[in-house]
Amino acid sequence: ASLHGKLRGISFEAKLDRGKAVSKYGGTVQLSKAQFNIDDFRFPGPKAKISLTAKGKADDVGEIANREPVRALSFAKIEPRGLSGSVLASVALSLPLKPKLDAGEVDWKAGLDIAKFSSPKPIDGRKITNATAEIAINPNVMTIDGKGEIDGIKADLDISLPIKGNSKARTVAVKLVLNDKDRDKLGIDFGDFLTGPISVEIEQDARSAKNGDLYKVDLSRAEINLDFLGWKKSKGVAASARMRLITTSKGTKVRDFSMAGDGFGAKGRVDISNSGEITRLNLSNIFLKKGDSIAVNAVLRSERTYDINVDGKAFDARSLIYVLTERPNSAADANYRYKIKAS
Repeated sequence: ASLHGKLRGISFEAKLDRGKAVSKYGGTVQLSKAQFNIDDFRFPGPKAKISLTAKGKADDVGEIANREPVRALSFAKIEPRGLSGSVLASVALSLPLKPKLDAGEVDWKAGLDIAKFSSPKPIDGRKITNATAEIAINPNVMTIDGKGEIDGIKADLDISLPIKGNSKARTVAVKLVLNDKDRDKLGIDFGDFLTGPISVEIEQDARSAKNGDLYKVDLSRAEINLDFLGWKKSKGVAASARMRLITTSKGTKVRDFSMAGDGFGAKGRVDISNSGEITRLNLSNIFLKKGDSIAVNAVLRSERTYDINVDGKAFDARSLIYVLTERPNSAADANYRYKIKAS
């Protein structure tokens, strides 16, 4: 270590050019550019200001950062042991010098550059691996901006997590591209209804806990199949959708769904089983061609057998008539029983 200090009247300053700290795991964190200041030490409990740069392995830096009174990782329930990757951190603290210190008496902030970061335990319900990001953290909020893998899927991360105070300030935005296998990993498999890659932005906000995360989806590279209406959106046709997804033990609930494309659109809600089958579908304001105006309610009554109600003012039914008169290609094809009302 290299330490030197100065006493000037009622103030004190010390600088540490280089040093080290040892975590309880036995690893070493390198310290540099450390500075300790007391502007006025005439009174009991004088306020000290501390700043430093620390560099080391993620688990060692995390263990030291999670010590009292700061406990920087405790709010997110992150366990330092087992964290991997490297961390370069800049830390600043302001605190009174006295024997017993409460966490609320410590004002602190930290900026971290993390590389190849991974956690063996889920963070916020997801497995985070191979992350490279910039993190800013203080007693009120933590923000993360970078890239990583969520449940094995590459993603862009833009996260703001309140540490205390108003939980409505929580926002999580994740951007990723999902193919069929990726959606299955995340428990949002849409089966034959949706195939091919989609670009997704997932947002968690104040409504997420009750109403599900918000998904903003670019469907241009995907194929959408509404077999029961004889309609398909082909790959390469521009389309987008918004929805909230709620994952349950029985499958996925799609709420506040809206889809729009060139000459087609729909709104409504869908229930999907864990196996990817649509068990219930309620869509309104459907137009698949110019002039269409229908609503569709479909319920899975038995294996691959649906009861479908179609109600509307106008619908180009040529494709539907083809479905009604076509013979199934195999026993595996779904069976549709229709009730159609036109007005």
